Amino acid sequence: MTNTKISVIIPTYRRSQFVLQAVQSVLKQSFDSIEVIVVDDYSCDNTSDILKGINDPRVVFVQHDANKGAPAARNTGLSVSSGSYIAFLDDDDYWQPDKLEKQLNVFLSRDGESAGLVYCGFKYKHDGIEKKMTIPHLKGDICMPLLSKNFIGSASIPLVRKECLDSVGGFDESFESCQDWDLWVRVAAKYPVLYSPEYLVVRTVHGEQISANCSRKVQGRKRFIEKHRALLDRWPKQLASHWQRLGTLFSLIGDIGCARTYYWLAVKSNPFNWKTIFGIILTYIPVKLRQKVLQKKAVVNYGDITFFH
Repeated sequence: MTNTKISVIIPTYRRSQFVLQAVQSVLKQSFDSIEVIVVDDYSCDNTSDILKGINDPRVVFVQHDANKGAPAARNTGLSVSSGSYIAFLDDDDYWQPDKLEKQLNVFLSRDGESAGLVYCGFKYKHDGIEKKMTIPHLKGDICMPLLSKNFIGSASIPLVRKECLDSVGGFDESFESCQDWDLWVRVAAKYPVLYSPEYLVVRTVHGEQISANCSRKVQGRKRFIEKHRALLDRWPKQLASHWQRLGTLFSLIGDIGCARTYYWLAVKSNPFNWKTIFGIILTYIPVKLRQKVLQKKAVVNYGDITFFH
């Protein structure tokens, strides 16, 4: 490990109440051969003042001259990074102290020699209470199951080999959501994926995440299908799962015409999925009952915050 360096990229925008905790969780890592690149995406609060108060030579500050979005900020960080491994951390999340060390150990194992990405487990935290732990269980050639569900998780989760990112490219800035999922699929299509089998990341739930915005989730899902259609056509059940989810998202926002259109596309790709048939039936029942059922079956609620997946 002595010659190994990890670049940690933290994009931030108007999250002064969270960003210091994120940075400190990196500086406290048991593996300390790191550079921390904090990209301020043109915040208009006191974020820059807080960041300037961090006195550690491993921290590098970059500031955009306009708000460009998190994918662009991550790409900015990538462009100035010098580590052989890359980790991203969202400004409202934080890591366990041994996160990088445990993931790097997986890379340095015999199985990790050809791996492109190592992910790990995570928990959600809302109002100070940690809940819903997710632990990895899939490894190797995971491209096919990853196409239908982003079980790797947010950008805060993986450690990625830099040369693999150089090979597949960085974040696609045309995505309003699902941009991390798109990148993991591109890595998994070319390289084996491994995991560290414990939870090492805490994701803070506060309602401002993209996952809480249904319209942006629709755009991201449609863009994901468009970009990966060649792969999805090889696995019709995976494609059907995307059509089905789009139908549910449109049903949640009350666009029944679009909901039925996507549900029927799902039926054509996979005629025997009961979730799709159930979704179609729901479009014919009263609005209040439909919303009540969908809120229980198709979203995740943390207190008064709804997450759309």
